[in-house]
Amino acid sequence: MHNDKTNKILIILLFIVLFAFQSCTDKGVDVQVINNPRNYTWTLDTLQFSNSNSESLGDIWGINSKDIYMTGGGGPTISQLWKYDGKSWNDITSTLPLQNIKNPFLAFINGLSQNDIWISGSSSTSNNFSQSLILHYNGSNWVIDNSYD
Repeated sequence: MHNDKTNKILIILLFIVLFAFQSCTDKGVDVQVINNPRNYTWTLDTLQFSNSNSESLGDIWGINSKDIYMTGGGGPTISQLWKYDGKSWNDITSTLPLQNIKNPFLAFINGLSQNDIWISGSSSTSNNFSQSLILHYNGSNWVIDNSYD
C-alpha cells in the first residue's frame, strides 16, 4: 500500500514536470538593441534666419526622428520655429498665429505626442510690458492658449 501511494505521487510529479516543460515553448520577445548616441553619425546643418546676421537657438524637442522642433531667432526676427522632417529643417514660423503679437519670443518647446505640442515664451503688451505667451499644437493648428489669464 505504501508502494502504491509512492507510485501515484511519482506519476503525478512526472505529469506536472512534463506539463511544465511542454507549456514553456514561448521563445520570448526579440529585444531591439538601442544604439548608444555616441555611436551615431552626426552631421552639420545650417539654419537660415530671416533678415538677421545673429543667431540664437532656444530649445529643441522631438517625438521621433521625423518630428523634431526647434525654437530660436535673432535680429529683427525675435523668434522662429523650425521642424525637421527626417531630411531637412524647414522654417514653419508662418504657421504660428503671431500676426497680432508684438515682439514674440519663443523660448521653450515640449510635447506629449505629435498632436500635443506646447511652446512657451513671452511677448510685449501695447505699453511694452512683458507678458506670457503660450502656443499649443493640437494636431492640425497652432493656437494661442489664454487659459492662464
